[in-house]
Amino acid sequence: FGQEQKWKQEGRETRANLKDVNITDTVESDIRREQFGQEKKWKQEGRDTRDALKDVVVTESIEGNIRKEQFGQEQKWKQEGRETRANLKDVFVTESIEGNIRKEQFQTEQKWKQEGRETRDKLKDVNITDTVESGIRKEQFGQEQKWKQEGRDTRANLKDVNMAVPSIETDIRKEQWAKEQQWKQEGRETRANLKNVVITDSIEAGIRKEQFEKEQQWKKEGRDTKKGYEDVNMASAFYG
Repeated sequence: FGQEQKWKQEGRETRANLKDVNITDTVESDIRREQFGQEKKWKQEGRDTRDALKDVVVTESIEGNIRKEQFGQEQKWKQEGRETRANLKDVFVTESIEGNIRKEQFQTEQKWKQEGRETRDKLKDVNITDTVESGIRKEQFGQEQKWKQEGRDTRANLKDVNMAVPSIETDIRKEQWAKEQQWKQEGRETRANLKNVVITDSIEAGIRKEQFEKEQQWKKEGRDTKKGYEDVNMASAFYG
């Protein structure tokens, strides 16, 4: 406070000392005076314009009406939101039918996923022994890979063969066809011999079957639930 009073006193003394001093015009002072005059002129024109337009009636345009309507709708929507939040501030929302169904479905799904994770952890170190079916599939796969490799080798060997002598290729094709027919016949006989063989369920097959049945049951419950509530008005159920 003391410094401020001292600064004010110095200002008053400076003004008193310069009261009778004649300040000559400089270039800067001329520019400032010109700018001041232009600013005063611009302000006067603004006042004159406002006075001249004081009694003018501005008609509404289409764009003005649209903007006004949009503004009114936005303000109404904001006000409704504020009122809704204020009204529901102390409201305790009870659980609805749909909420309970969704919660139950979520818990069922989480339980099913957890069972799957636990099953995979338990079977991580299980050695699945070969069954009759897996042995047959492995044998068939080996024969098919052997046949494909023979075909590739044959094409590689015949790449530079002059086709003007077709007997060699014909014999090779005939031999390959005979091998293919023999392989197909063996497959048919194998399937015929295993027609009445009962493949016992392995541990993994039983677990997969159980998981599949649970998943199908869960999906069916979901479809039945949605079908049962497809005509339910959830707004009336929620707000009474």
